[in-house]
Amino acid sequence: MFGVTKQAFYKYVDHSTDSSARERFVLEFVKRVRSKDPGIGGMKLWLMYRNEFGTSQAFVGRDCFCAILSKYKLTIRKRFRAPRTTDSSHHLPQYPDLTRTLLLEHPDQLWVSDITYITIWLPDGSYVFCYLSLVTDAYTKEIIGYCVGDTLGSCYTVEALEMAVRRIAAKEIKGLIHHSDRGVQYASADYIAILRHNGILPS
Repeated sequence: MFGVTKQAFYKYVDHSTDSSARERFVLEFVKRVRSKDPGIGGMKLWLMYRNEFGTSQAFVGRDCFCAILSKYKLTIRKRFRAPRTTDSSHHLPQYPDLTRTLLLEHPDQLWVSDITYITIWLPDGSYVFCYLSLVTDAYTKEIIGYCVGDTLGSCYTVEALEMAVRRIAAKEIKGLIHHSDRGVQYASADYIAILRHNGILPS
């Protein structure tokens, strides 16, 4: 009636029952361990499970174990710690703030640079950061230079600045101010040299 043999049908029922039993067994194990250590992560739980039941019928593989945790919302994300993107504890030259009394009247009068981080969550609940360097025209709010890097190295801020400078290569710009925080990337010799070469005032 079902289009399969009697043996195949009962084998499927037995397999489904076994899977359901193993799932319940995993849940009981996780409940028992978490009652003592609520913050223990999924991978460590699976290693403990493998060590205890690796040769028994209740054993399930890593992917199946993680799928059960996800199904019942038992995964735990690592505590999020935002990175610092500004390191102002350096001895490089610093420049006065030229924007305090500045009134914006047109584009390419004031550029503002900053670095922000992007969080990339991984399937196991961990995360990594990458860093976005930006140069923005303060008058138009347009992003005129950008670069993404996996570190806070000054080479990425330099690349974002070079992109912004290419926009004005054919223009005659006077009095353009470049404003940033006191981060070491913006005080680096390479960065300041590009500003000086293009007649841009650091702030």
